[in-house]
Amino acid sequence: MLIRTSSEETGKSLIPFDDLSLFFEAIPIEAFAIESQFIKRQPKKITPRGLLFGFFQSIVSQERALRNVAISTGLYSGCTISKQAIDYRINDDFVTFLERILAALLMQHSGIKAEWAETSELFRAFNRVLVQDSTTFPLHPELVSAFPGPTNQHGQSATAKIQVVIDLLREQFCYFELGAFTENDQSKAFDILEIAQPGDLVIRDLGYFVLAALQQISEQGIFFLSRLRPEVVIFEHGSDMRIDLLKALTERSYLDIDVDIGAAERVPVRLVAQPVSEEVFAERLEKAKNPKDRRLHHSEEYLALLAWDLFVTNVPRQIWTTQQTCQVNQVRWRVEIVIKTWKSHFNIDAVPRGDATRVRAHIYAALIFVTIFQTNIYLFLANLVRQKEQMDISILKLAQFVREYAFLLFIMPHNKQLQETIVQQVLYHCKYERRKRLSYPQKFRALF
Repeated sequence: MLIRTSSEETGKSLIPFDDLSLFFEAIPIEAFAIESQFIKRQPKKITPRGLLFGFFQSIVSQERALRNVAISTGLYSGCTISKQAIDYRINDDFVTFLERILAALLMQHSGIKAEWAETSELFRAFNRVLVQDSTTFPLHPELVSAFPGPTNQHGQSATAKIQVVIDLLREQFCYFELGAFTENDQSKAFDILEIAQPGDLVIRDLGYFVLAALQQISEQGIFFLSRLRPEVVIFEHGSDMRIDLLKALTERSYLDIDVDIGAAERVPVRLVAQPVSEEVFAERLEKAKNPKDRRLHHSEEYLALLAWDLFVTNVPRQIWTTQQTCQVNQVRWRVEIVIKTWKSHFNIDAVPRGDATRVRAHIYAALIFVTIFQTNIYLFLANLVRQKEQMDISILKLAQFVREYAFLLFIMPHNKQLQETIVQQVLYHCKYERRKRLSYPQKFRALF
């Protein structure tokens, strides 16, 4: 049982908890099971919905053993199922079935924006605000051929990597890709072109900084904001005259100029820079002088540029001022908090022992669950608590609640009194505490 809005009214009424299967009203689960060859005949015990429910329960309860999946699947289906039967059904066809469900979920667009996004003037010019990031987690060494990881003195490890794109305006995932550690972020820089549309804004960190990708993004009418790599060659716009960036910065308190970047690419961008605080500069220097990779030796010019925030964008000045351009990058860390939610409270990285097929099945089922959680549970309740109490709800606290009291969400789905009680507890215990440090919604609203 999870949370959904009423389809019979305006969307403001609350039907707090209902049968889990209601989340898939618009998704043809049985048809996907047949198309993927997961179901070839009428199942006697293990149904597609039942096995999916079993995986969800495993994710929330953090019990990864096949026995626990078998028990949960049996509870849903009303019969007893052996762990051997579950193991037999976790095959490549089941993985394909999960992939189709996840793809269908990502295609569902509720159109509902987060309350803090509705009130922000800074993003009104954009259809979506897309942030891309990735996360990795280690796997058993036996999986190194399927998920090759980094190599050290002990050999090569097995490491999985998930690429994710989220629309910050709607708290909605737009893209997932499961791969290996060796598929670095730069190699995925062009993938955003399959997702972004004209009028969208793309914000990514330096790991995705590829000049040719920025050029194609801009040519397709898509806006972007990115930090600038200090080693990139900079020219005066429309000229062969190179700019000495450090010299230009020392001559003024900020920078906002049109330039072309890249010795060969000559990508036209707006270069914006402002100094950072002494504390931030000191932290950057410490990190640069003591890198994890001891082979790195930064130049004096590189170290001096750490005193500045350097951004490139194609968003015109009519939309963002210099100060606003530098502020916007603050929202990018939202995706890191979302990923922290996956790992801290749903333990998506606690992958069960097994072959690559079982690992993929676990990860795809987990991504289906977190997709439902993000939009159907978190966003709905966040908007609700803001409307009722003018308070903001913490995604980390809500995830913790779902993990710790999952049994309440899966039992007595038609008990209206229990439903209301659960909602009251969520709204009371999952709010941000009053504090001096701004919450993410508060920071979003503070952007001007």
